[in-house]
Amino acid sequence: MDTIKDRFKLISGHYGLSIRAFEERCGLLRGNISNMTGAIGSDKLAKIIDTFPEVDMIWLITGRGSMFKSGSPGQPCIEKVPTPPPEPSPPRTDHSDSHFDKVLRRNEELAVEVAMLKKEVDDLKISRGKGPRTISYSAHQEVGIVADPGAPAYSDRHRDK
Repeated sequence: MDTIKDRFKLISGHYGLSIRAFEERCGLLRGNISNMTGAIGSDKLAKIIDTFPEVDMIWLITGRGSMFKSGSPGQPCIEKVPTPPPEPSPPRTDHSDSHFDKVLRRNEELAVEVAMLKKEVDDLKISRGKGPRTISYSAHQEVGIVADPGAPAYSDRHRDK
């Protein structure tokens, strides 16, 4: 073949496409190939190569070699790319459940400790005369605090100010 336009005609004829259908399939404007008089832009050439990856690019540009990269004419070139094996999952040990249990127990211990510290703070407030009240420290425990009956209630003391 003499020109690249002639090679485009060969490709379109091989696939049973008219030049117009070939242009549409490649995403080219009407007349990009049919009205072509010389060279073709690299953007248009890239669209054709992307549409027909089995066509040998060297042949398309120069006319040397075979029309297709490999296999029989018209057969898509499917390159086998080795796929790496999936990474194995880390082995599950029996310790994962016991770790969860340890964390859960520690969380409960800390909740009890926080409740005890809150009780100590309230005891200190009572000793300073802030009054009785009942406080819920956690879902596990409710602590009742009794103060000196003659001391004003904590809420009453703040209302006076």
